[in-house]
Amino acid sequence: ADMTAAPGDNWVSMVPSNDFATGGQTGTADTLAGDGVLGWQANPGGGFAMPENMQEMTNEAAYRLMSDTVADPCNSSLPEMCTADVDGDMIVAVSDILAIVGNWGTCGDGTYRPVGDIAPMPNGDCCVNVVDLLAVIGAWGTDCTPRGACCSDVGMCTDELTIEECAATGGQYLGDSSACADGGCLSGACCMDAMTCLEVSSWYCIDSGGIFRGDGTACADISCSAECTATFFGISSSGTRFCYIVDVSGSMSAQNRLGSALAELTRSLKQLPDFARFYVLFYSSSVRLDIPSMQKGWNTARASTIRRMTNEFESIHPQGGTNPGPAFQLALSLKPLPEVIFFLTDGVISPFSAEELRQMIPDGSRVIVNTIAFGDSANQDAMIEIAKENRGQYKFVASDGGKR
Repeated sequence: ADMTAAPGDNWVSMVPSNDFATGGQTGTADTLAGDGVLGWQANPGGGFAMPENMQEMTNEAAYRLMSDTVADPCNSSLPEMCTADVDGDMIVAVSDILAIVGNWGTCGDGTYRPVGDIAPMPNGDCCVNVVDLLAVIGAWGTDCTPRGACCSDVGMCTDELTIEECAATGGQYLGDSSACADGGCLSGACCMDAMTCLEVSSWYCIDSGGIFRGDGTACADISCSAECTATFFGISSSGTRFCYIVDVSGSMSAQNRLGSALAELTRSLKQLPDFARFYVLFYSSSVRLDIPSMQKGWNTARASTIRRMTNEFESIHPQGGTNPGPAFQLALSLKPLPEVIFFLTDGVISPFSAEELRQMIPDGSRVIVNTIAFGDSANQDAMIEIAKENRGQYKFVASDGGKR
């Protein structure tokens, strides 16, 4: 049937038949069949603790069309649970009897299953008749409200709660028909800041703005103040919050400068440990706010986050002038402040200067600023001064990848 799409974004889902023996598995890893865009999976029932009940896959999705014949819905299995709840109000009662009576004698024609065809199991008989009426009577009074496992903030799990009952306890619902035995509710060390560690569930840690250090980890075994090292074009700095300010002006099109810069940025991000936080800013005449589109604040360096972000880098095209000021203003408005900034440009940054940057940094704050002059050393003095005043390092990187 035709579908009229509402304005805005629309999700179209597919439920494949995954008969492993004949149809194989869903998903492609190393292949030339895909387009490089990762697939998405969703669970409307709230299972597997997916953010907003959906998440990006770690690979692409591939489906094999076995036939162009329209499948007869009556050949499919009926739901195993609460089939007798014909009207879907979560209780088997009078309204379900009335729904069957209202459709009495109706049979499908190969394109649909009539409402009320609920028996016999497993597929029904594609008609609404006395068999269906008896099935409702046999299940009379059944409460069909979905239940599942509920994970508390400290990783305690309770089975057989409704989503409302779970919410009332302050926990996270793990999905319809989920069970604590599935292992979706574990606690671990959560670093709220350099001095504060809590042993809580992963969802509570992330929702509270902490950095989860892994299921089963203990605060006694990790150090929240431990720093990591980020390296960008040979400059290494230690910290836990790293901001990259990268020039995408028109001159970056020369000698594939932009391509080289994005490749090095990708490499640097992928080498961060998963407890590090990072932020990426691209600028030309003004700061680019559209890319990365997923960035709302500090990003945690999980592999999935970095993969989604770096996939967007391919859409960046060099254009415009060179004005890093707005990018620095945005970087220094982050809460908390960056500990390390990597600043790359291939052009003259005037009127931006070390003095202007000094006025932007809040009093009493210390931020390391490393500077990279890329492909053109004409602005070397200003870049050296910025790095020197902010305890950073300066490096010139030739367009051919050489450094000095």
